[in-house]
Amino acid sequence: MALNIQQDLQKSLTLHQSGKTDEAIKICRNILDVSPKEPNTLQLLGVFTKATGDFDGAEKYMRASLSVNKQQPHVYNNLGNLYNELDLYDAAIECYKQATKLNEKYADAWFNWAIILEKMSDFSGGVGCIEKAINCDPYQAKYYNLLGLLYKRQENFPEAIRMFEIALKLQPGYLKAIHNLGAVYREEERYDEARNCFNFVLNTKPDQVETWEAIGSLYHSTEDFDRAIVAYQKLLALEPENLKIHRVLNNMMWETGHHDGFLNSYIHAMDSCPNSPALVAAYAEELALGGTYDQAMDIIEKAVQENGEHPELLHRLAQIKLKTGNRKQARHLLEKTLEITTDNDEYYTDFAELLLEDGDYDYALKQTEFAEKINPDYQKIWAIRGDCWRLSGDDRFHWLCDYENLVQPMEIKTPKGYGHIDEFNEALEEALTKLHITDVNPRDQTLIGGTQTVGDLYLNRNPVIQKLRLAVLDAAQRYIKALPDDDTHPHLRRKTQMLKFTGAWSVRLKSAGFHVDHYHPKGWISGPYYVKLPAEVNDSTMDSDRPGWVNFGASRFGPEESRTPKRIIKPMAGLQVFFPSYMWHGTNAFQSDEIRMTAPCDIVPL
Repeated sequence: MALNIQQDLQKSLTLHQSGKTDEAIKICRNILDVSPKEPNTLQLLGVFTKATGDFDGAEKYMRASLSVNKQQPHVYNNLGNLYNELDLYDAAIECYKQATKLNEKYADAWFNWAIILEKMSDFSGGVGCIEKAINCDPYQAKYYNLLGLLYKRQENFPEAIRMFEIALKLQPGYLKAIHNLGAVYREEERYDEARNCFNFVLNTKPDQVETWEAIGSLYHSTEDFDRAIVAYQKLLALEPENLKIHRVLNNMMWETGHHDGFLNSYIHAMDSCPNSPALVAAYAEELALGGTYDQAMDIIEKAVQENGEHPELLHRLAQIKLKTGNRKQARHLLEKTLEITTDNDEYYTDFAELLLEDGDYDYALKQTEFAEKINPDYQKIWAIRGDCWRLSGDDRFHWLCDYENLVQPMEIKTPKGYGHIDEFNEALEEALTKLHITDVNPRDQTLIGGTQTVGDLYLNRNPVIQKLRLAVLDAAQRYIKALPDDDTHPHLRRKTQMLKFTGAWSVRLKSAGFHVDHYHPKGWISGPYYVKLPAEVNDSTMDSDRPGWVNFGASRFGPEESRTPKRIIKPMAGLQVFFPSYMWHGTNAFQSDEIRMTAPCDIVPL
C-alpha cells in the first residue's frame, strides 16, 4: 500500500506541474479516504490547494500534516510561503525558524526568511539570513540578487553592485539582477550604464512593467521628456489602470509644454478597460482640475448609466458637483456612496467636510467617528474635528491645535563639511535648482506662482541633499523629544524616535507666489526647511504685511472673519518649522526679483 501511495503522490505532482491541479487534488483526497493522516499527502494537498487560491484550505492541510509529523522542514517552509503571500510576516518567520531549526542547511528557508525581513525593512537581519543561505548553497544567483537588493536598501551601493555582478556570473542574462543593477547605477548617477541595463531587459522581455517605469523615471529626471513619454506610454499599454503613472505622465506633459496628447492616456486606457470605474473617476478628476466640469460629469454619468452606481464614481461625481456649487446633489451622492460602502475613510471625511461647510457640526463629527474606526491616524479627520470644535466653541480645539507648543521653528545643525549654515544653504540651493526642471506651476499642488521638484527629494543621492535629510531627521527627533506625553492626543500619542520620511520635495516661489491654506492628510509631522529667502522677506517685521511668512490656523471653513491665522512665523534660511500635519497652514505672497526656496517634508512613525 505504501508503494501505491508513493506512486499516486508522484502522479499527482506530475499532474499539478502540467497544470492539472484539480485532478491532482482528487488523487490526494482519494488517498486520504484510505489513509486520512498520511503526512506527505496532507502537505501536497496543501500545496495544490494553495495553487487554486484557497489559502484557508491550504493552511489547514499543511497544519494537519505537521500535527502528524513535526519533523518536516519543507512543510514549515511551504507554510511560511503561504503566510508571506497573506502578509502575515510574523507567522511566516516562525515557520522559517522551525524549518531552519530542523535543517540548518535549508538554504531556501533562509532565503525566504530574508525576503520577509526585506519587506519588514529589517535589512541587517535580511543580510544575515541570506548570507546563511549562500553559505549553504553558494551557486544560486537569486540569493546574490536578494543580497544586492538588501545592500541597496542599506545604501551600500558598491556592495550591491558586486552582488548583482556575482548573480550575473552565475546566471548570465538574469533579468531581475540586470534591472536591479541598473537601478543602483542610477542611484550612483551612472546614467548611461543604467540605461544600458534597462534597455537590455526591455529588448529581451518587453513586458517588464517595473523596467518601463524605471527607464521612464530616468528619462524624466534627466530631462529627456520625449523618451520619458514613450516609456510611460509603453507601461500604460501593459497596465492601463496604473493611475500613478497616468498622473506622472500627464503632469510631466503639462509642465514641460507637451500639450498635444495631454490626458489622452486615460482615453486609450478606457478603450482597453471600458468597465474600470477607477479610470473614469481619475480621468474626471483630471478634467475637473482643468475646469472642464461639464465634460467630467458627463463621462461619470455615462459610466454610471452603463455599469451601475459604483461608489468610486458616485464619490468623484459628488466632488465635482461641489466644485460647481450644487451642494444638494453632492450631499445626495455622498449619502448614496456611504450606503454602498462603509469601509472608506476618505468617503466619510469628504461627507464630513460638506457637513462642516453647511454648519452641521454634530453630524460632521459623527462622520469623523466612522472614519476614525477605519484609520485613526488619517489627518483629515483631525483637521475637520478641529474646525468643528473651533466653530462650535468647543475648548477641545485649543487642546488639538496648540499652536504655541505644537508648532516649532528649529534651527538645523550645520552639516559636517560646512563652516556655516549659509555655506551649506548655498550648496543646497545650487543642487535643488538643478531639480526644478520646468517653469510651469504644477496643476495639482497648493503652490501658486512657482515650481515643485518631481519625485521624492530625499531619494536623490546628491551628498548635499542627503546631508539635509540627516539634519532634518535630527531636528525632528529633537522636536519630538521636547513634546509632552499625552496618549489621548492624536499628535502626541504617536511620539517615537523611530521615524521615516514619506515625502520630501522642493518649492521655488517667484514674485507674487504663495501657498494656499491647506493641510497634509496622510502625514504626522510636516514642515518646510528654508533654503533661500528674498531680501523683502528677510527685512520684513511684524508691523509690515509680513511677505513670505508662514501662517497657521487660517482654515477655509467658517465665517470670513474666523479664517484668520492663529500663529504666524517669519521664515529664516537655516530654519526648519515642524507642525502636526492636520494643521491648516499657508504663506503670504511677496514681491521680489529673488526667489523663495524651501524643502518641505512629511514624517511618520516607522
